[in-house]
Amino acid sequence: MIIIEDDIFPVNEKWNEEFCKKFKNEIAVPFLIKSYPGYLKDSTVRALKEAGCAIIRVGIEAFNENIRKKVLNRHMTNIDIEECFQMIHKYGIKAEGFVLSGIPYTYLKDDLDTFEYVRKLNVSSPIAFTYQPYPKTPLFNMSVRDGLIKQDYKVVPVDLFPSRLSPFIFTEKKRNRMVHNLTCLYPLLVNSKINTRVVKFIISLPLNWVYFLALKLFCLKKASYDARKRLNFRMALFAFYKFIFVTY
Repeated sequence: MIIIEDDIFPVNEKWNEEFCKKFKNEIAVPFLIKSYPGYLKDSTVRALKEAGCAIIRVGIEAFNENIRKKVLNRHMTNIDIEECFQMIHKYGIKAEGFVLSGIPYTYLKDDLDTFEYVRKLNVSSPIAFTYQPYPKTPLFNMSVRDGLIKQDYKVVPVDLFPSRLSPFIFTEKKRNRMVHNLTCLYPLLVNSKINTRVVKFIISLPLNWVYFLALKLFCLKKASYDARKRLNFRMALFAFYKFIFVTY
């Protein structure tokens, strides 16, 4: 499988039509793209499907539109997101979504609302991260100004593991632990039938290590499947490396 590392693919519809025709005729290999709600049109998704697109990843980030707009500077609406996923499902393409937990200026309820929203969207594979700001960005500067971030904060590469403890200082008791645990368990719980109230209880338990191991085992299982199917051998090897060497 070919992974196209462009976060807003495809921007131009005419270019996309030409790309899809050439890709289908000259390469004809399943591929993955990332896109942005509001950029995809029905004709665009149909052309991608015909060209062999197997997976589309879309940024959901958070359920609350005000959080997305005022904190994350992401201006898509929930209607944009919902229409985007409906089009992806319509053409039988696997829909994956990026999700953030532990966003500053939010509460645990916001994280759980996003969890429920991801369920509603029928996301096949949520890609969850514990939010961490990059130094010198507006949100990082705001967090420092308002005393929301730990003094010894260092950026952790998210491609190693997305479930590190949050660098933020939360007012809610156990929020840091619960954010971490929710991030770990997202791919295991979101497509289950477990009630959100039960999910809240599960992530409140002091089992960070257990949930972290569960996530690593889940990633290892997925990597084994990818290796057997030869979907993406390089990413499978990287997942094996993370399972063995990346620590909590």
